[in-house]
Amino acid sequence: MYPISVWHLFKIEHSINCIKRTSQKLVEAFTILLKKEIGVLKIIFYLKMKKIFETSHFFNVISTFDTFYNSNTKN
Repeated sequence: MYPISVWHLFKIEHSINCIKRTSQKLVEAFTILLKKEIGVLKIIFYLKMKKIFETSHFFNVISTFDTFYNSNTKN
């Protein structure tokens, strides 16, 4: 096994940052869409998005979405 170079560490950090930015953009986009959905459509939309995130391993996005959804369905 080869030792990890500084370049490899940089690439790993860069990849992690890209994933964070992408997941944040997804949350923002789906939040806008979720706010426009109403009633049953909102629930169906939420479950579909949650399934996408689960299969994509965006666990931090799921928790953010859960928090947003729960805070907006207690009305």
